[in-house]
Amino acid sequence: MPKDTFFNLPLDKRELITSVAVDEFARHSYSHASINRIVGNSGIAKGSFYQYFEDKQDLFFYILQKMAAEKITYLTPLIQNVSELDFFELLRQIHKAALKFAMEYPQYAAIGSHLLKDRESKIYRETISTNFSGGMEFYRALLEDAIKRGQVRQDIDVQMLAYFITLINNSMVEYYTEYVSDQFDETMLASIDQFINFIEHGLSASKTD
Repeated sequence: MPKDTFFNLPLDKRELITSVAVDEFARHSYSHASINRIVGNSGIAKGSFYQYFEDKQDLFFYILQKMAAEKITYLTPLIQNVSELDFFELLRQIHKAALKFAMEYPQYAAIGSHLLKDRESKIYRETISTNFSGGMEFYRALLEDAIKRGQVRQDIDVQMLAYFITLINNSMVEYYTEYVSDQFDETMLASIDQFINFIEHGLSASKTD
């Protein structure tokens, strides 16, 4: 996290540094992003940068946290109405809303794409490890609620399925950006529907052979 000296800056200066950093990480992968360009475009001295952040990784994780917070805010209306939607329809709506978020915030989407293409890096492993546990907990809660509502089979291993849904979800995004397109647009909706249909066929309590 940034140091207190960063948060003590005037709001407009904090926002400028953050905006410049987002632009830099959107244009370049983490390994090719430049502190020199960030400080130059922000109009701050390089020494000041290290008064605000420990290093480039510290700044990058701050940007990722900002992205995650804004995405959660974006998805909150859907999550709050969880009881009004079937589990599988909720999954569709969450994924479609996440896609819409990526389309409305292309710089954030670009940062995510760079990260997914850098799977051998330490920064990728640390980021995925942190986000994976949160994703598992989120889907575990949704599955438990869906079981109570009779939408998902009662004989499933909730922890295991939450793990696999999170894993497949991440893998689907990686597959799409690697083999289909590095742009998050409407063409991804077909991939989302295939993913949800795959899950629904195996988990739905209403399906019979």
